[in-house]
Amino acid sequence: MTVRAWPKVALLGLGLLRVLVHKTRSCRRGRNSRQASQDSETPAMSSESASTPNTASSNYNRTVSIHFVHAALRGARQRGEAVEPLLVPAGIPASALDEPRARVSFEQYARLLQSLWRHMDDELLGCGRHPLPLGSFGMICRAIIHSNSMGQAMSRASRYYALLQGGRADFMIARDGDLGYLIIEEAQNTLPDHFLAETLLVAGHRFASWLVGDSIPLKHVDFSFAMPVYKREYEIIFAAPLRFDAERTALCFPAAFLDAPVVQGDDSLRVFLRNSIYELLLRREHGKKSARKCGACSATTKTARRCTWKPPRNDWP
Repeated sequence: MTVRAWPKVALLGLGLLRVLVHKTRSCRRGRNSRQASQDSETPAMSSESASTPNTASSNYNRTVSIHFVHAALRGARQRGEAVEPLLVPAGIPASALDEPRARVSFEQYARLLQSLWRHMDDELLGCGRHPLPLGSFGMICRAIIHSNSMGQAMSRASRYYALLQGGRADFMIARDGDLGYLIIEEAQNTLPDHFLAETLLVAGHRFASWLVGDSIPLKHVDFSFAMPVYKREYEIIFAAPLRFDAERTALCFPAAFLDAPVVQGDDSLRVFLRNSIYELLLRREHGKKSARKCGACSATTKTARRCTWKPPRNDWP
């Protein structure tokens, strides 16, 4: 198996955004539909509060488990900071941190991440070996956007980020026959959970898909740790077989995508960076599939709902 450095772009762009989006829809019609609509206007979707989900009437489109709010705040906690004031810009009440089943809206979580990036001046939110100054991800993207293939672009990104993280690449890409792998090096993750590895997998997959303009199908996703209580979040975000207690944490995909040409350019990169939270955390399809379903948000009602969230202006720091 030949191994090459894999870009840290997975984490970078996201600034350690590890959002696992919970997506549910109501199936009720008529009076039940109207009632579900009323139920959906719960504090969980408000910019001012969060609440526990009501499984009997869960009609909110995008929510995030409070587990990931705790994970995003952990770097600040390790610096000895009080986290309650950090929740204010996102409109997340401090009381939500004490409710294990609480969920926040996608927009609340996105605002939290943006606020933390700027507050900490670190796109890795304290989870890297060294802080990653704001703007690093954008500069790396501009440096690799003219690469010939996805594999080449990711390898270049890995080298650039290694320079910013002490000279050591944290990710590798491997090819084994017809299969390709995005392998996460977890030895450097000192946090007591797997937030860093999870985020790298999600963002790496989405960014690679964007580069080639197509949704890269996953054969399976391996995790070196035991199944977490929030496994359902993984099922939604990866849409692929999950294997826990594996030898390593990695994505498996068709190796042909490593040689796929990069179809993006300077113009599309500017749009991508403005909408990076949406592109890396919410969008699940690219290229022909996404153009048909998400490009204009007009093909079907189902897809239109998928694209209603508007990212905040100046999304990436």
